[in-house]
Amino acid sequence: MTFGDSILEGFASPAPGVLELLQPSNAYPAKLGQFLRERFPVQQVVVANRGWGGTSRTGCPGLLADLETVRPDLVLLLEGINDLAL
Repeated sequence: MTFGDSILEGFASPAPGVLELLQPSNAYPAKLGQFLRERFPVQQVVVANRGWGGTSRTGCPGLLADLETVRPDLVLLLEGINDLAL
């Protein structure tokens, strides 16, 4: 499961102050899943994307609920980039 901010949600910044929403298949979690399935073809790799824009304050409360719902074997956490501006 990927959990975190707008980068995992699928936003990219082609220029300072500009956010562009990528197609879901081009977002980092989808690319990660594709890479892992190609690298480990005999395993059933599923990457659950739990990325959404905001700050740690808005994102972290959902982590426990997502852990209980998804029950992942592994969590990639990217949270707090937007906190640098606070």
